Amino acid sequence: MGKTKKKLLKAGGMLTIATGTGQACNFIRNIIVARLVTPADFGVAATFAMAVSFLEMLSDLSPDRLLIQAKDGDEPHFQKTAQLIQVGRGLVGCLFFLICGGWLASLFSVPGAADSFRILAIIPLMNGFVHLDFQRVKRHFNFWHFALVELTALVIMLVFSWPVAHYFGDYRAMLVLLILKSFCFLIGSHVCATRKYRLIFDKKLIKRFYDFGWPLLINGLFMFVIVQGDRFILASAKNLFSSSYDMADVGAFSVALSLTMIPATTLTQILGTFFLPILSHPEKIGVLFEKALNVLNDVMVLAASGLSCFLILLGDDLLLALYGEKYQSAAYLVKWMTIMWSMRCIRSLQISIAMSKGKTKIPMYSNILRFFAIVGSLAVVYFAYPLVYIVYAGIFAEAITNFFIVFLNYKTINIGLSYFFRGMLSYIIVVMLALFLDRLVPYQNIINSLFAEMAICVFLSAILFFMNRKKLFFLIKKN
Repeated sequence: MGKTKKKLLKAGGMLTIATGTGQACNFIRNIIVARLVTPADFGVAATFAMAVSFLEMLSDLSPDRLLIQAKDGDEPHFQKTAQLIQVGRGLVGCLFFLICGGWLASLFSVPGAADSFRILAIIPLMNGFVHLDFQRVKRHFNFWHFALVELTALVIMLVFSWPVAHYFGDYRAMLVLLILKSFCFLIGSHVCATRKYRLIFDKKLIKRFYDFGWPLLINGLFMFVIVQGDRFILASAKNLFSSSYDMADVGAFSVALSLTMIPATTLTQILGTFFLPILSHPEKIGVLFEKALNVLNDVMVLAASGLSCFLILLGDDLLLALYGEKYQSAAYLVKWMTIMWSMRCIRSLQISIAMSKGKTKIPMYSNILRFFAIVGSLAVVYFAYPLVYIVYAGIFAEAITNFFIVFLNYKTINIGLSYFFRGMLSYIIVVMLALFLDRLVPYQNIINSLFAEMAICVFLSAILFFMNRKKLFFLIKKN
């Protein structure tokens, strides 16, 4: 038991560093491309990411997750079937881009990018032949292979970001970088694998993957609308509604989204990857499920509150310093997007709770509710309201969905509610305090404002750590 705890702590620290570094690579890549191309071209580049994300979610039966969650997920036969499903997924995505690339370019009012959308077919094709061994070993709290594969691909992509963006000078730079990343990820997954790559057809196992994954597939479609729907509507607004919004607005919205989504996604990936094995097999580290749940919830709330403090106080100035004055219109969006994404971080723990018990329909039900915020986005674009109203609708929807998924877990898994309400109250107090302090800081210039707000942010973070020190020390001690 002691060896397992030590291994888990070591792997968790490594995963934190690797995932944080990897997301930093994505973040810096976006900054490089955004600075070297126009806001309109960056908006077109954002549609590439949306299209790839849509295909991934449309065909995702989550075989990699079942490899971790299932008791027999370690069996070679099980893994070979999972890899066959991945191949089918990749072929479907490839055909979609080849057939529908021209239609996508027309939908987004960028007919000149039709060939670029067709070339995107290479990405799902390569992803389909990724070796899943690095996912399988996560069930043993071995995150080294995953970190190595992911980080290597992202670092190589970052190294080529400036020369590629400088050479092309438009949206094609992002296309080349996305393909390069997928290629490196494919090669890395095979190099790090300890098993030979094999495929096998097993009708019973495929049905089992389907039964496990179809709610997650539906959930993925809703997640696409939740995460990418706002930008999708903005990108297609001119074609669908004859709206005044254009690709420059998509570019501005995208840089604000990048500044808030990437750190929030990093946080969710690190803690989510770490949380699922703990909640699925708490006996391996010698704790009860309820005790692990309470500690992990407090850790998530602490992390989400710290992220909120930082970007509420520093986000607008940070965006201008990183991306440049040409994205001035996006600065005001940052603090509100931060609140929306940090609430999504808190909700991600509830998803891990449901996944650990095999209740894959719970995330789907919660995202069905969250999906309806898209109505607000459609109204904002149709009536040409300020973009910040899209974010307000998202915040309201995230709040409602958080309470809804907690209630579903309470009724289905029979866990308490006090841990969630205690954590949410702490989060609300911190966010309100950060918003209040942000209004007290007079604007002089970016440098002075950054230093003043950073001092406040450090102070608030110290308070958060002091409030949760016993729980954090308990977690460290148990591991």
